[in-house]
Amino acid sequence: MRWYCDSGRMLYMKINMGSTDRILRVIGGIILIGAGIYFRAWWIIFGVLLLVTSAIGYCPLYVPFKICTIGKGKSKDIKPDGS
Repeated sequence: MRWYCDSGRMLYMKINMGSTDRILRVIGGIILIGAGIYFRAWWIIFGVLLLVTSAIGYCPLYVPFKICTIGKGKSKDIKPDGS
């Protein structure tokens, strides 16, 4: 995943979600999407948001609070080549 700033330099997102966090988000996302479809409610939006953040491994809400659920010393950057 690539982000570019105004000067043209490439920026990287830092993965800040561990595997347990990601699994719980997938389960919660599926539940919210199912409930949103069943009750015809706006919960689908939050379900999709949970699935997307789980898929990329990055939660923007964790950044201001400096939360990282990966574990100590295991954080890594998402680079353009996918590694």
